[in-house]
Amino acid sequence: MSESAEGIQAFLNARKADYVTAVRVVRETNTAILDVSREKVGKTASRGMTSKRQLAHLSSMITKELGLSVVIALRSGRVLTDIEAGLRATLERRHPNEISELVVSFPTTDRAEVLLRTTENVDVARASAVRTAVEEFLRDANFSEVRIEVLESDLPMPNLMVILKTLKVCAPANLDQLSLFLRKSGFQCPDVRWLSAKLDIARKRDWVVRFSTGLYGLTTKGLTAVPVSRRRNSSDIDRILALGRRRTW
Repeated sequence: MSESAEGIQAFLNARKADYVTAVRVVRETNTAILDVSREKVGKTASRGMTSKRQLAHLSSMITKELGLSVVIALRSGRVLTDIEAGLRATLERRHPNEISELVVSFPTTDRAEVLLRTTENVDVARASAVRTAVEEFLRDANFSEVRIEVLESDLPMPNLMVILKTLKVCAPANLDQLSLFLRKSGFQCPDVRWLSAKLDIARKRDWVVRFSTGLYGLTTKGLTAVPVSRRRNSSDIDRILALGRRRTW
């Protein structure tokens, strides 16, 4: 084990957390992955058993004392271990060098949760293809409920105001174009479904309009919501430059 994994194991041993069956550390993302037997998770913690609340508290303590993010991966039986191995092999074959981190958890017999991080060279279209490959594999393995979270390299997630500001610069734009502008501005964008959900929030507030062509733009109310700056890197100047590059006046 690496030094970090050994430190976590010592931390767990001191707290008699024997329900954790394995520890892995992803140094690139400073993340600790704790394997926990699903059969050991009950509604309340007791002798030889843990609970979701206790696991959350344990994760918080590891983050506070060891400085690592924590992901809990629920395990159960050889079959599920083989399913995860099959998924990893499938992704390595279909998407080589596109995934830097993959965590699969099985909270129930018909539910699978996947956390994966793509490499820096993966664009939004490839990230969406990875998501589809994961979902298809797990559906074929008879999981009726599949939850997938796709993360990119260690770039910050844009909040709604950042998305609106970026849309102001590149509008009218479709989801792929907006995602590309966000990436160029130093933000990550998990996939177009995530971005579409964010824009739906803005649409409900009457800040964004979606045209029949699939393009998005800001409403008058949306333009008012975006802060105006007189700095050289303001969104108004960025938009003028973007229009100039596209030659659409």
